[in-house]
Amino acid sequence: MAIQERRFKFGKNWSSFLRLLDESRIQEAELSLKKAFNRSDLQDMRFLDVGSGSALFSLAARRLGAEVHSFDYDQQSVACTQSLKDRFFPNDGKWVIEQGSALDQPYLDTLGQFDILYSWGVLHHTGNMVQAFENVSGMVKPTGYLFISIYNDQGGPSRRWIWVKKTYNQSGPFVRWLLTIYTLFRQWTITFIKDFFKTGNPFKSWRYYAHDNRGM
Repeated sequence: MAIQERRFKFGKNWSSFLRLLDESRIQEAELSLKKAFNRSDLQDMRFLDVGSGSALFSLAARRLGAEVHSFDYDQQSVACTQSLKDRFFPNDGKWVIEQGSALDQPYLDTLGQFDILYSWGVLHHTGNMVQAFENVSGMVKPTGYLFISIYNDQGGPSRRWIWVKKTYNQSGPFVRWLLTIYTLFRQWTITFIKDFFKTGNPFKSWRYYAHDNRGM
């Protein structure tokens, strides 16, 4: 099986997410950027979205006044980014979208430097996180912001999640379905129980998850 075939299809998930995207989620994303950089807007700043995914934060940055460059390795994610631009900023020359990789140094060299490099939950999925860090770290201006979120290493639990994810990517539909059900109950059962006893609604945290998580 080719490496490309073993990759998780993030773009498929982002396509589903965009069907749920509304103004309140976009405003939550904008608020998270304002808080992160302690600014009321991003006017006249260059914003690089490394691994743009759904492009929610590319959109938020553009709405806050930044000049945005978005790229993603996953072609379906690139399509999601383009569809969001077409929806909110059609024919806008200050939002550029490309297919690219954080491991492709010659490509990165063509982009120049940015006031903000934003990469949330991306670089650990490249297959060479250290190299990805080295590649992108030099793309930030001396007075700019390198804003990155990655998984932390929790020892045993991290090893188990690696096994789950590798098994998911290498398995057929039935095993993937079983792993999805396992993950759902593993991640949410305790929260469902707590919400039920606190509020009578076991899905309260599920329903309002986006309001506490950057609109995601």
